[in-house]
Amino acid sequence: MPYIGRAPTASITKLEDADQDTKIQVEESSDEDIIRFDIAGAEDFTMTANTFTAAASSIVALDDGAVGTPALTNTGDLNTGVYFPAADTVGVTTGGTEQFRFGSNPIPGGSKNMLINGAMMVNQRGSTSISGGTTVQSLDRFALTFYDAGATDAAATITRDSDSPDGFGQSMKIDCTTIATGGGDYNYVYQRIEAQNLQHLKYGTADALTCTFSFWFKTTITGIYSAYFYHIDANYTYIREFTVAESDTWEFFQVTLPGYTATNFDNNTGPGLEVGITLASDSATGAVDTWQSGGDTGGSNNQVNGLSSTSNNIYTTGWQFEVGSVATDFAHEDIGTILQKCYRYYWRFSATNGANYNVAHNISTTACQTMFVPPAQLRDSGWSLETTGSAADYRIAVGGSTTACSVVPAKHVSNTDIVAVTWTVASGLTAGGSSRPQEANVSIYLAVDAEL
Repeated sequence: MPYIGRAPTASITKLEDADQDTKIQVEESSDEDIIRFDIAGAEDFTMTANTFTAAASSIVALDDGAVGTPALTNTGDLNTGVYFPAADTVGVTTGGTEQFRFGSNPIPGGSKNMLINGAMMVNQRGSTSISGGTTVQSLDRFALTFYDAGATDAAATITRDSDSPDGFGQSMKIDCTTIATGGGDYNYVYQRIEAQNLQHLKYGTADALTCTFSFWFKTTITGIYSAYFYHIDANYTYIREFTVAESDTWEFFQVTLPGYTATNFDNNTGPGLEVGITLASDSATGAVDTWQSGGDTGGSNNQVNGLSSTSNNIYTTGWQFEVGSVATDFAHEDIGTILQKCYRYYWRFSATNGANYNVAHNISTTACQTMFVPPAQLRDSGWSLETTGSAADYRIAVGGSTTACSVVPAKHVSNTDIVAVTWTVASGLTAGGSSRPQEANVSIYLAVDAEL
């Protein structure tokens, strides 16, 4: 073996420099079978059979790598491993797709998804419809707004559907029944997040966190669509584009949202952030990839009209909004957990098989009151009581007789823990006595609406 800067000796067991403080040794002691790497007078690394060891003060430094060619990988699977996408950040990639990013995506103690019912599993309202100039709630926690100033107002029917990508059982289906003709239209589907649930994003500070919105989307009309984020307390919006490449095919999308450093969310039960997808927009358009003033800029200038054909059905599911700059696997939850979260904002209930709602206390000869305990604390005491049918669909039973209500049931008191309802008849009640409100029509229901 040749030596560097020195004449060879009889025993060839090392390669070293002239001053002998940097060397590779293969026999520091007799037959030890260890290769030693000394640099500047200190042993940094050793190699034994099948093992490479770095000394406690030594570092094994790798190139940054890339998502498809990670720096640390294994033989035969070169697109799976670890790479370094940015300073102080470690990315984990499998099959050439980043799955997690340490330094950006936290490992949360609770649910990482700030959206509720993102898998579209709960649909207390059933089928709903929307037309121009209105906003409607649809599947639990989701709403649609159709603002139309064109010659024809767009309209659609919204249902829950079993058409869904692998890993999901339900989706939201938006069936276009009347086209949007342009001239000032913008139409979108969204969910609002309660402001007090956003405090950990550190908005209003230099440390405001980046988040990622991911979702599945399927539609007939291809082209550029918009995902948007509306900071309600600041009245600022951020728009990101995504491109539907294939017609009537489920595609997965993710877009990032940089934190807003100027204004925090109010720490209350009101709406803080609106996360949505624009279906059509030709007037309220805005710049992309920047925070901009105003809340009516939900679509980019390149937005296609996804409501231009009554043959178009739009499907979406798997909505997730999480801290971090890369989407992670969807956080599936059991149906009981999702229901409890939804009940905070909307709770529909009815009498069993058209029988009694509850025992009521008669406060006069014409009115009685019942109290219900909602399955979850309501978001706000300003909830409204949603009724169906007419006054005649409700009745009050006393003894063996019943009397039809003269008006539909009404909210009695504002409270987040108790739902108090007043029932009214023309006459026949005994003040201070008891009675039994009932359904006269088994298809009706009552609902408590505390939506954002």
